[in-house]
Amino acid sequence: MILTLEPDRRVDLDAVVADLIDAGELARALIITPTKRKARALRRELAERTAIEAANVETLGGLAERLALAEFVEYELADETAVVSLLRARIDNDNIRLLETFRSGAREGALIGMAAAIEEYARHGVESERLREAARTLEPARKRNALDFADLYADFRRALEEARLLLTGDCVAKLNALSRELFEARLAESYPDANLALVFGYTAFAAPEVDFLARIAKTRGRRLYLRFDYRAFNRPLFGALEETHKTLTERGFREAKDVSPASAAAFENALRERLFARGEPTSRFADRATVLVARDEREEVESIVS
Repeated sequence: MILTLEPDRRVDLDAVVADLIDAGELARALIITPTKRKARALRRELAERTAIEAANVETLGGLAERLALAEFVEYELADETAVVSLLRARIDNDNIRLLETFRSGAREGALIGMAAAIEEYARHGVESERLREAARTLEPARKRNALDFADLYADFRRALEEARLLLTGDCVAKLNALSRELFEARLAESYPDANLALVFGYTAFAAPEVDFLARIAKTRGRRLYLRFDYRAFNRPLFGALEETHKTLTERGFREAKDVSPASAAAFENALRERLFARGEPTSRFADRATVLVARDEREEVESIVS
């Protein structure tokens, strides 16, 4: 499906991109993809097809970082090395029972994993008090460790601010807190020709990221379309995406009719409608589907590759 805030409820995104390329106006588009690898690959592909050496292709996090660091010039982006270093310092300096086994320095991998968890908390806008509230509901043994981690997280956040460092989630939060005028000015300065934002390939967003997308979509003179592979009527296949879809609709996003030729592909639509769903399976594509039965995950993989 395609989601948008625009009143126009019919769109062919593939044709939109093709028309921009044919007209030599690809700079009018800001394309947002889920991973840096996909962004690099798409830039290369577009460079081969157009005269534009560097198309406006970003990840959502990369876009937030670029805008925030241009607006808040006193800050720098905290990379993994900086995050781990700050965590290590907190562990060395504080009496945190949860991390006593990490003090020897033999558990660097655990620190990296903890850094990734903190990045995720920042992405979802989680504050230390929220962690403490959740910890108070746990059984005593787990409660102690959870409270220790909440203290560590609070201390880490203070250290991050003192060092004037931002996580990607912090970039999103700061942009969401900007006035409309400042947000629009920063977006216009960074992407002066782009009046169309196209979001492809995402299956989930944190709530602050949805707010960020909505801010872009509401920017005067710009439109945003989000291709989101979700079907409400096949919960076994798309149930994991329900919460993200709910958050998007709560922010005003509505479905636009996809009129691209790909949207009419009968086989793909049959999979979306019937795969894993209860009821009688469709027999229209029996000659194009192969059913593999496996006793466990290993046998499943072996059956697929054999």
